[in-house]
Amino acid sequence: MMNRIATIGLLLLFLSGCVTAPTKEALSLGDRMLADVLNSKSDGYIGAIGSSQDSYKIVSTKISNSGVKLCRVLSVESENEFKVETYCKMKGGNWR
Repeated sequence: MMNRIATIGLLLLFLSGCVTAPTKEALSLGDRMLADVLNSKSDGYIGAIGSSQDSYKIVSTKISNSGVKLCRVLSVESENEFKVETYCKMKGGNWR
């Protein structure tokens, strides 16, 4: 029961992130590196941000019902901060 509630909660958080995803042109973790990771790595992948102690993990991936929009959730952890960011792109487009 708790597993279902947690799963539904994470799904709702994820879907709301796709709707409210930033529309900025640049990605915040290093444009080219992050775009390459989002395009090629599977859920659960953990990587470092540059030469710092900061790290990120690809948490989940969701494709819209129409198959046009793809969103990925990243968990980003630094020494003093923890945040979750959602990046989405339209089919054939760039991550935003």
